[in-house]
Amino acid sequence: MENNLASYGELKKRVRAVLALGRERAADAVERERVRTAWEVGKLILEHILLNQERAHYGEQVIKRLSADLDISHTEVKYMLQFARTYPIGRTSDQLTWSQIQSLLAINEDDKREELINRAEKENWTVLKTRDEVKRLKAANQISVSESSTDELLVPVKGDLNTYRILIAKAGEWKGKPVIDLGFSNYFDHPALQSGSFKEGDIVEMDSDSGLRQVKNATEADLFTYPAYVFKVTDGDTLWVVIKLGFGMITQQHVRLRGLDAPEIATRDGQEAKRFLERKLPTSEPVIITSTKSDKYDRYLADIFYTAPTGEEFLNNQLLKKRLAVAVS
Repeated sequence: MENNLASYGELKKRVRAVLALGRERAADAVERERVRTAWEVGKLILEHILLNQERAHYGEQVIKRLSADLDISHTEVKYMLQFARTYPIGRTSDQLTWSQIQSLLAINEDDKREELINRAEKENWTVLKTRDEVKRLKAANQISVSESSTDELLVPVKGDLNTYRILIAKAGEWKGKPVIDLGFSNYFDHPALQSGSFKEGDIVEMDSDSGLRQVKNATEADLFTYPAYVFKVTDGDTLWVVIKLGFGMITQQHVRLRGLDAPEIATRDGQEAKRFLERKLPTSEPVIITSTKSDKYDRYLADIFYTAPTGEEFLNNQLLKKRLAVAVS
């Protein structure tokens, strides 16, 4: 075969192919380590529980303590323990991702589970394909499947659009005067505030003429909810959004989805979670976002709601239901 490397076009093509292959090898290595780590952690927990088996309900207590002390999802720790219990000497295959293994562990019958594992490996299933096949097997054979607990799903946080609270400005040209808290450290000096009709702590809403009226019996839960547009998905749980704050004000924010943790983007599961978000959140259609306190990396946390053919869906829980992320406190 003739070597055309003297051509820059050929060089670019071959370098791109090598880089892509390198990323594939790196993703494979990360996935193998995730599975190995999960089994080793589960094995340690299992051995510890067996050494304390005379203590009633000790296993569940250990899971709760480890989850809190190590900042790991309670569900994740349970899956690690179940993995070690199901495979006391581990599994020799390294083709499946940790998220796929979690889905397959829901099948209690060993022969049925191994049948699906063999198919998943042979046909190179994705996480979503694996989960769908587990559900299909349950429906077709009425086998015993341990469904993910609904108490791991989040309670949606969603306020009312165009609803704000009144604050007293602490500095600047508005110091000592009432202003509207638009969220994300943005404030607005509305002309209606100069009438003296509103005080600090009042919750107000914007009417159709951008005027203000007080909302009786409203609470903090009614605030910080906006229409927004997603313009970039960073990974399986963080994204860039343009948020319409109201009164003609717009902000661009990098937000993290509240209450969950998706796999690292370098992993196959992380890439699948990202693709899931990209499919569900087209940039041309608005979503509803409710913002809560910033996380330890100074990103705002968000609940996001999008329109699906079946109606409004809560994005955070969709990731958890699909096992593309785990719940975190």
